Amino acid sequence: MTGSKRAVLTLGGRTVAPKLAASDDLSVVVGQFDVLLPCRQFNVRHKVAVVGQVSLTTEFLLRLLFSVEALSERDAQQFFGFSEHEMAFVLKEAEAKAYIERHGAQLRLSEYGRMLFADSDKPQIYEVEKGNERAAFDLFALAPAEREYVSDFEFALPELELKDGEVVANASKLVPDAFRKYFVELVARREREGGVRKSLYSVDGVTPEERFFALVPVVATAPAKRPSEASPMLDGWKTGHELDDRAAVAHAVAAFLDRQQQSISGEAASAYDLLVDVAPDYLREFITRKGLSVGRYCAETAARAGEFRVDRPTIGLVGPLYSSGNSDHLAEAMDQAARRGPPTSPAIWVAPQSPLWGASRGLPKVLEQLRGRLHGVGTDLPSDRVMGLVAGKPPTHLRRAFTTLVELPSRSELPTCLEVLLILGNVAAVLVHAPIDTQRGFPVPLGILSFDASVVERVASMMTRLLPNQLRSHGDVEIYTPDVLYPKAARDTSLDHQSSA
Repeated sequence: MTGSKRAVLTLGGRTVAPKLAASDDLSVVVGQFDVLLPCRQFNVRHKVAVVGQVSLTTEFLLRLLFSVEALSERDAQQFFGFSEHEMAFVLKEAEAKAYIERHGAQLRLSEYGRMLFADSDKPQIYEVEKGNERAAFDLFALAPAEREYVSDFEFALPELELKDGEVVANASKLVPDAFRKYFVELVARREREGGVRKSLYSVDGVTPEERFFALVPVVATAPAKRPSEASPMLDGWKTGHELDDRAAVAHAVAAFLDRQQQSISGEAASAYDLLVDVAPDYLREFITRKGLSVGRYCAETAARAGEFRVDRPTIGLVGPLYSSGNSDHLAEAMDQAARRGPPTSPAIWVAPQSPLWGASRGLPKVLEQLRGRLHGVGTDLPSDRVMGLVAGKPPTHLRRAFTTLVELPSRSELPTCLEVLLILGNVAAVLVHAPIDTQRGFPVPLGILSFDASVVERVASMMTRLLPNQLRSHGDVEIYTPDVLYPKAARDTSLDHQSSA
């Protein structure tokens, strides 16, 4: 520590902390997915060589014959100090296992007996046993796969595209080599923990059994200054040599992420304008004559801590709202807002028109979090405290995540790349999903999260202005109007809470 003070910038009598700039090596999470990995279980018939056991005297006899080549039975008896009966017992065990043979009056090691000393001067005694192992492998790298319960929501998640049909067609022919490669991981380690040493002797047959899916968590990261250049991180699934063994899976995940790239649409500019409209004070320093400086805002948001304070009710967000870090921010914002009063409406979550939005186990976790926090609040609210708004036919995973889905017309005033979460009297989040500083790239979720009552009110006003007067729940005849989803009375109440605070 030195006695020098931190430098500050002084402007008009105000002390302003220097702006944070994203370093060249700073990365940011721009996407989060869970994908289905096709796998199959096989019944592998095999033989294993098990370390056998003989009496110590038999072992000593074998070692003696190995060192002297040949020995008469009488000399062996005298060497060990055995009686004729005791010597006969030892020889019987060694001869029964074909470890020794007689040449006239001489005892010698048989060819099989000499093989016991191939790698040591101590006999390595094995017995061959038959076995059956139900082994599961993924159908990309033919590496061991773990079979776990997959929920209805998870079963609707995107499946990795299998381009190499040869692995599927000839899996039974390829499994023996995979079983040999991973035998220690599949069988030997488990048996060794039980005190038995086993090595694979032969693979005698493979019978394919049922197929299943394993889940692979994928986190898309990118340089903060080039956020649309996303690449996958699989650390939450495998690391080190285990990931190296599954290179084919890693390549399929990278191809999956590449397919999410899109061209920037004309609606992106309108969506960023709406973002500025709802949080003009927070975004003031990033606004130019051409509108929001999206790249600079993204880079600086990635570099900031993003923590709420009483005097900082709005923060910037990069990445999905249901990612682990951003969902923590959402919980913190709701806690801060609850200090001035309870929420006055259900949670309304408008999904962007992206088929893979919400394709992550993080979405059901956040929905459950919201339902728990809104339980018992407002008896005049709809029974479901979390309602999703989706344009057109919703993807299967969203139908299984949300209890209530409200249909938006395919063409509406809301930009298709806009995501909105609104809870009157509590919080609001607005994010734009679009490539940043490039004409084509990964669509980066970028926006704000706020418990500022004025921001929440602006978001509600935007929703009232841009959404149709009547909305129909998906698969039902129930009609929702803006007065039900975010009633004016509830908005007035939220403003009252803010003024009283």
